[in-house]
Amino acid sequence: MHDFSDLNDDLESMLALLELIDDYVGVSNTNMHLRAAAGRAARVLVPNPPEWRWLALGRASPWFPQFTVYRQSLRGDWNDALRTLARDLQQLSF
Repeated sequence: MHDFSDLNDDLESMLALLELIDDYVGVSNTNMHLRAAAGRAARVLVPNPPEWRWLALGRASPWFPQFTVYRQSLRGDWNDALRTLARDLQQLSF
């Protein structure tokens, strides 16, 4: 796990980084859009209620087909979403 938030003010450098890394986990923000523009998969944590682009249900978005969506089951409660994310990350092999 790395924190690259110092690149948030340098979108060109952030895009270059997001093209290179193997996996990306975050919330819905500019970096997710950059990751999608790079054609790379990501895991996005979505609050309840979700923004329209993440729809109301499911683990996918038609606008971000390469992303996996991890949703809050209840407003303010990330337990289920983070548990599912942790399980999925444990199954990875790079």
